[in-house]
Amino acid sequence: MIKNIISDLGGCLFFCDFKSATEKLAEYSSLSGKMIFEKIDSKNEDYKNFIKGLISPEIFYKKIKEKINFNNSFETFKKIWMEQLFSVNKEYAKLCIVLLKSGYKIYCLSNIDEMHWKKITGDFYEMDFFHGCFVSYQMKKIKPATEIYEEVITKIKGQPDEFLFIDDRKENVEGARKTGMYALLYRHKEHDEFVKTIELLLK
Repeated sequence: MIKNIISDLGGCLFFCDFKSATEKLAEYSSLSGKMIFEKIDSKNEDYKNFIKGLISPEIFYKKIKEKINFNNSFETFKKIWMEQLFSVNKEYAKLCIVLLKSGYKIYCLSNIDEMHWKKITGDFYEMDFFHGCFVSYQMKKIKPATEIYEEVITKIKGQPDEFLFIDDRKENVEGARKTGMYALLYRHKEHDEFVKTIELLLK
């Protein structure tokens, strides 16, 4: 029986406008926002190391500065990075409240860097929904590695089939399923259908 809901953040509870940040970075670069976006994506090794917590924000800045020809200070870079537009997915937030009132414990599991983590925990009361948070830069590992889900299961002290994992990326959902968790793919444009699916699963 499912007792615990493990939710991703970006693409689920929050909308993230990363392209707005790259457009602002482009104001201090010879590259376009689109080119910068392509250089700082989820496949970039420096970015992976940053969200794994293997390099500091300062080191990440120095590495990325060269790749995107950024001509300004770390403080300017940090301000732009942290001012990336986050907004709450209100429909998902309502779903979280319903699940909480139904007696489920909700946790978050997110691939996120130190600076963005400080931003959302400081600015959004919706983070109070969670009974606990598991974040990549603190855990030194990222989804969809099996080890990150196994660590969550161990720390919450449950059995895999007592967990439902929700994420907007297919590979992360598949990674969770490998551990024995229930897992669902979330698409905000198909929110109503998702609610129906989760209601059937939790009956």
